[in-house]
Amino acid sequence: MRELCNTRTFYTDYVEEHGSSCLPNLLKSRGYTSIALHAFSGGMFDREKWYPEVGFDKELFGQDLVKTTQRFCGGAFRGACDADLAPIITAQSQQAAKGGKPRFIYWLTLNTHIPVAPDEALTDFRCAPDGSDLGTKKVCRMAELWHDVFSVVAKIARDPAVGPADILVVGDHAPPLWSRRGRAQFAPGQVAWYRLQPRRDIAVEQPHG
Repeated sequence: MRELCNTRTFYTDYVEEHGSSCLPNLLKSRGYTSIALHAFSGGMFDREKWYPEVGFDKELFGQDLVKTTQRFCGGAFRGACDADLAPIITAQSQQAAKGGKPRFIYWLTLNTHIPVAPDEALTDFRCAPDGSDLGTKKVCRMAELWHDVFSVVAKIARDPAVGPADILVVGDHAPPLWSRRGRAQFAPGQVAWYRLQPRRDIAVEQPHG
């Protein structure tokens, strides 16, 4: 709700009356096609009900994604593996592009949610019991999964089938870790975000003569 509708109000109290002001609907009024992906069940937080109300034209949830990926990840929140979603996101972008419209694709990740399942990351930082430079082993295992997500983002950004794309990576909240040492690895009250923009060649005028 914070990113899609610029509010911290609970979705049931906001969407019914103010869904038209949410980002997917605003982009729809400008000719965009909007697609949402989340590797968990669409029934969680009623996303399958209110995502269309805020303007998404298509939603893909865990039960849809695993039909393609054929792999599950996660502990308490078990669903599709974030590391497997690059080809699906690219394919969805290509399919939507056939209509000649610009695309807005919203991907809500899953596998880095605590508790993190061990030994599921494609990245191996060889996490020591003390977590080495990353503070604790749990933080180290989360960092492996973050690396998997960033690798997916890099694949999408470099894929010519997607085309030049603005990519915004936004954190949700600091992980609710039990240990003081683990929590100390994160700045209280701060959430990191990154914006990736396409490179644009700048033509340099050559002097005459």
